[in-house]
Amino acid sequence: MSHSNKFIYVKSYKTASTSVEIFFERFCKNLDIVGYRGPNPVPKDCTWYNHMTPSKIKEKLGDDSAWNSYLKFGCVRNPWDRIVSSYFFETTILLPYNVKPTFEEYCMTRKFSGLSRFFNLDMDYYIRFEKLHEDIQNVCSLLKLPCDMSLLTHKKKTNHKHYTEYYTDEMRDKIARDCRDDIDFFNYTFGE
Repeated sequence: MSHSNKFIYVKSYKTASTSVEIFFERFCKNLDIVGYRGPNPVPKDCTWYNHMTPSKIKEKLGDDSAWNSYLKFGCVRNPWDRIVSSYFFETTILLPYNVKPTFEEYCMTRKFSGLSRFFNLDMDYYIRFEKLHEDIQNVCSLLKLPCDMSLLTHKKKTNHKHYTEYYTDEMRDKIARDCRDDIDFFNYTFGE
């Protein structure tokens, strides 16, 4: 959050959100960055934390004036692509030495939710992973901030093939059911 530049950035999962957070951090003064930004578990005494939903942020602000007047934005990503990225992140970075499920087991045994539920569609702008540079430039333009895209780093990147190579028809359809809201609201399709 930046009071000086009047924006609230909401960090979602596996959407280039850490890279975008680092990019916009330079526009925040010391007191503008609030809360714990580290990995889970969140410390017990922490009231602001990483990946906090918009409704929680709004609740913590207490006063609706900042929420209603600041530009609120976050990142979204094609759900099929996001789930492949999440799988590789969890199995290679978070659980590098544990027994790992196959991608099919990961996909078929979990209930995934879309980012539209996380955001509760309460944002002013969504940066699409698929149009990352263009959408960051749009946000900078809306906020009248300089936009040097050479400062956008790529953090927490996972190494994998194109997401379409990991899905069977059954797996693809399950993700379509789990993330129907994202697919409908953001007009995502498999293979785009």
